[in-house]
Amino acid sequence: MSLEFLTHDVGYTAQVAQTEDFINSGVYAVLVDAAHTPDRAADNTYSDISANECVDADYSRQALASKTIALASTSVRLSCGKITFTASGDVSGQYLYLLYGTAASPQAADVILGHVDLTGSGNASSIGAEFSYTPSASGLLELPRSVAA
Repeated sequence: MSLEFLTHDVGYTAQVAQTEDFINSGVYAVLVDAAHTPDRAADNTYSDISANECVDADYSRQALASKTIALASTSVRLSCGKITFTASGDVSGQYLYLLYGTAASPQAADVILGHVDLTGSGNASSIGAEFSYTPSASGLLELPRSVAA
């Protein structure tokens, strides 16, 4: 299964319009369970996903570390370091969402940049173990060079 990062309309537009800034703004990750059905057009803010955010005692939202934007051939690549929701614990979730804001105090209006479906069907779980996500070598997402209309 490919763990593709899928942008959401409002967050992608905010990044391109520079009303949000992947490098200079806070960006954090949350884990959402399988009860949620992602909608890239309608899931715009934290309030759209918060009802299904992981509530496991060993889980914690994570601020993105080592964020980078780099030119990769003819695309601009956004990436970050490994995201660890627990180093050793019991955590379950299917979707990893990235939002602009602060992990310690998410706000209802925090804009969703996008999500990754970690399993394709149902929750992934850790039992007394690490629950983490490491972006691929090609990064989280690439914004390709524009083409003529």
